[in-house]
Amino acid sequence: MPNALGFPGHPLSATPGEIVGIIGPNGAGKTTLLDVISGFIAADAGRMLLSGRDLTGLGPDRRARLGLGRSFQDALLFPALTVEETIAVALERWVAVKDAVNPALHLPAAFDSEQAVRKRVTELIDMLGLEATRTKFVRELSTGVRRVVDLACVVAHSPSVVLLDEPSSGIAQRESEALAPLLLRLRDELGATLLLIEHDMPLITAVADRLVALDRGLVIAAGPPAAVLRDPVVISSYLGENTAAIGRSANSAKRSRGPRPPNSSRMRCSMSLNGRGGTWSWSPSSSWRNSRGRKLVMMLMSWPTLMKRPRSLMIAASMRRALRRCLASVTRSSEAGLRKRRVAASAT
Repeated sequence: MPNALGFPGHPLSATPGEIVGIIGPNGAGKTTLLDVISGFIAADAGRMLLSGRDLTGLGPDRRARLGLGRSFQDALLFPALTVEETIAVALERWVAVKDAVNPALHLPAAFDSEQAVRKRVTELIDMLGLEATRTKFVRELSTGVRRVVDLACVVAHSPSVVLLDEPSSGIAQRESEALAPLLLRLRDELGATLLLIEHDMPLITAVADRLVALDRGLVIAAGPPAAVLRDPVVISSYLGENTAAIGRSANSAKRSRGPRPPNSSRMRCSMSLNGRGGTWSWSPSSSWRNSRGRKLVMMLMSWPTLMKRPRSLMIAASMRRALRRCLASVTRSSEAGLRKRRVAASAT
């Protein structure tokens, strides 16, 4: 049975197994829409139906127990737990034995319950490709892998509808490209409906069966992805006239740096990091000695290193020595220029 949401002047619905993409500029109301569906914000009008059941008056916890899963833009996981422990915590609602007596006495019921949780954790890890990071702490993971772990925690609730709020935000392009087959596999394994908010046009067009474009809280277009992206209203309000806006930055032309000003005076400094030499240049202004840049350099030189490995300490020490040399060179240059200007002023 299709799931429906009452939207001003435009009812939205999604059938089981369908992936609906939601696009629009910042402030269009995309995340607010998910908050209304999840129950974090009360709807002013209309109804929210899930498998024919009216969820309008229910809170977020009741909606989640009825099969509504939600991921947020910031994955707030447990940094001190491993990946498998984090997923096991998300399976708490499915634990058969929750009293303290059975585990304390090592009764068979507690053992069977723990085994069922381990089995389900393994299934989720295999489904989402997390075997390589199974025993790693969450704090050691990249942003992209943390988002996959967050998605595994959502899937652990066995939802029939999954709300995803910009899953590719802040992750590398390689990890973003791996999201498309992952979302399709998730849809096929669970048979769930996916509502996906995304600014990555290649990603959302690759997985979405239908797109809904929002602007200022209103639906401005809905239909197949190709038709929505060609809609003049969507182009003018969101995509813009430049076709490169539809693709990721890596697929568009690289930005080229403009030519250096011919009269820019640059101070050349060299540094060596663990035996590897490198050069960098910059052009200090006459007021550099009292500028924020000098304060930043001084802060970097005096910043206590928190790294404990000898190699890291050696690199940090080399950087501090190189910064001190550059600071002294620039300071001498600034003082010499100031003396020349004073002599020229006194001569006139």
